[in-house]
Amino acid sequence: MGGMAPPAISQVATDRDTIALTWRVSVKPHIPTRAEVAPRTGSPQASDRMTNCFLALSGECAPWPSKDELVRLLVDGGLHVSEGEYSVRVEGDSNFVFRQCCGDCGDKPSIDADSNNRETLMRDSMAVSSALAAARIKHRFEIYDSDDNFVAYLHYNWPDED
Repeated sequence: MGGMAPPAISQVATDRDTIALTWRVSVKPHIPTRAEVAPRTGSPQASDRMTNCFLALSGECAPWPSKDELVRLLVDGGLHVSEGEYSVRVEGDSNFVFRQCCGDCGDKPSIDADSNNRETLMRDSMAVSSALAAARIKHRFEIYDSDDNFVAYLHYNWPDED
């Protein structure tokens, strides 16, 4: 199956407070703009708060790749990573970490990231999501602000909860 382009976003559905991403093969990724992700209040201050406030991401994969496979696919996706005994950290400005991903450590694996800048977290989240999607790894990321307001949802082929 060599030569296949990595999956990228084909649809962005927005409403007042959220963004949902769906993936398709063979188009370039679309990085959401401030207008697509930030609440549409018309207030410049609300937009500035969205850019310069604490944001946190949590996520999961189904099924989880092995730690070695995770490192390989993130590096293949153009990301720089560092490995801990039970974690894989994506180098960047948003503290993006896959935790308890060793498979035999007993705890449930998790993904988390945080940043004080919305654009930074969205950029890094999109890069990690693109690398996982290129390897056909089902995943989802939810991003919330410091007041627990939902900011964004990124996923690739996440199973329906119906």
